[in-house]
Amino acid sequence: MQRRNLEIKEVESNDREDFLRAVVTVFQDRGYMIQASDYTGGIITALNQEPFLQVTATVESFTKTRIKIRIAMSDREGIIEDEEMFGKLFDDIQTEVFRRSNLR
Repeated sequence: MQRRNLEIKEVESNDREDFLRAVVTVFQDRGYMIQASDYTGGIITALNQEPFLQVTATVESFTKTRIKIRIAMSDREGIIEDEEMFGKLFDDIQTEVFRRSNLR
């Protein structure tokens, strides 16, 4: 349950696709290679070779006005539970969503 609280963020929005695109942009900005993406299912998997880090994001419409995003990260030693790392990643995604919404 503690790891779930670290990995999940709920935000006010009704545009799940915007969040999916923001996740892809942030992952690519951080040097990850997108390994798989399923916009219908809301899943994006990315990999960074150096240092090795795999990230999976799941984005779903939680209600009509809320989006739930869950990010799981692992390295060669297993699951990562770094609160600061998750916080920065969520902040970057929200910043990208904000930037995208202001470009319209």
